[in-house]
Amino acid sequence: HQKVDRFTAAAIYTNMLSNDSYCASTFVYGQNDYSDNVKTLPSALLESTLQLSKIAIYGRYEFVRKDAEELDLQGAYPGNPNFNINVLTLGASRILATVKRTDLRGGIQGSLNFSPKPLQSLYGTAPVGVEIYLRVSPSLIKMGHHGSKK
Repeated sequence: HQKVDRFTAAAIYTNMLSNDSYCASTFVYGQNDYSDNVKTLPSALLESTLQLSKIAIYGRYEFVRKDAEELDLQGAYPGNPNFNINVLTLGASRILATVKRTDLRGGIQGSLNFSPKPLQSLYGTAPVGVEIYLRVSPSLIKMGHHGSKK
């Protein structure tokens, strides 16, 4: 076993566009520093969502550096090289129903993975994934609207 120091940082920005619409963006950075082989493996994520009443449109870019050992490929790649992995995801969802401050959403998203050259024989040049999903989540909390009567 080896010692791993982990570092993470995140920044989130949200802008309310109306009572039920907003734009939100998140940036996350992380890295693992391995003591025994003086290796740093960084990762980054940038994600934005545009929520317009019942419909959300979102995108995400992910970068991560992994070594052959972490991918369980050390036998195929001697010397434990690093691989830069990039993924771009785009999607949309719609609130289908709201019950007791809980939303049921239906959505679709597609992801395009950019394989590093040494891994293309295993994964192809740009593997694609498509998901259709249902999601249960808390409804948007609307602050400051108590329905006061005049």
